Amino acid sequence: MAQWVQDDNKTGIYYETWTVCSDPSPNATVWFESYDCSQFVHRTYRKLTELGAKLSSRSQTNYTKIYLYSGEPRYLGNDSAIFGQPALKNLATDIRQFYHAFRPHQSIFDLAFSLLEAYKKECL
Repeated sequence: MAQWVQDDNKTGIYYETWTVCSDPSPNATVWFESYDCSQFVHRTYRKLTELGAKLSSRSQTNYTKIYLYSGEPRYLGNDSAIFGQPALKNLATDIRQFYHAFRPHQSIFDLAFSLLEAYKKECL
């Protein structure tokens, strides 16, 4: 199991907070899945089961999953290309503004305000 954890850690080269889909319908195109801590927990459960572990907890593992609905994503460049090139300053600013609402370590009030602002900007 220790080797599997090390191997799994080497395979996860990015951290993706949300699942990105074309729309909220059941038959939506999934552009890419989230790759986060909760997914690690589920991969670990599956591996433990493969190795013969019997998981018998009556507690369900719950977590919040975020979905982002979008048209087909396009590759815009890596971080050094986007944030290191003066010609792409507007793109870098747009990306920072989008993620600003999701920044960590906000008070509950600031988080609620940020999410409301993101909703108003994107949905209204």
